[in-house]
Amino acid sequence: MRGKRDWAGWRAQFATHGGTNQLTALIARLRKAPAPAERDGVRWREPSERELATVLADLRAGGSHVGRGATLDGVPEQVARTAFPDGAWYVALPAQPYGEPLPAYGPALARFAPDRPIVVMYGGWIEYHGPAAAEFA
Repeated sequence: MRGKRDWAGWRAQFATHGGTNQLTALIARLRKAPAPAERDGVRWREPSERELATVLADLRAGGSHVGRGATLDGVPEQVARTAFPDGAWYVALPAQPYGEPLPAYGPALARFAPDRPIVVMYGGWIEYHGPAAAEFA
C-alpha cells in the first residue's frame, strides 16, 4: 500500500500486528480522501518484577532470552559478533497482543546494564537501547 509511514505506524504494525493504520489508509483511498495521520497504537508499561527476573536470569546466563512464540529461536551468532564484538543482550518476544501495553524491557534492562548494548524484538519490531542509541534508527 502506498502512503507515508511513520515510526509509530511501523511499530504498531510489526510489534503487535496492528492493522488500524493500514485499514484507515485503505478506506480513505477507496473514498478518494486524504489518508488520516497514523496513530500510535502502542502503549508501554514497566515489566513486572517476575517478567524482568525471568528475562534477566536468561540474559545473565547466556546473553539472550527467547520468549515462547517468538519468530526467532536464537541469536544469529556471526551477525551478532559482527554487530557487537564486545557482546550484547538480546531479547526476542512474539508479537504482543494488540491494544495491550507492551512491557518496556529495553529501558528496564538498561538500568541494570547502562553500558551494554540491548536489542529487544517484539514480533518483527526491533529496538536498541544502550550506547549510541540515538544513532540506531
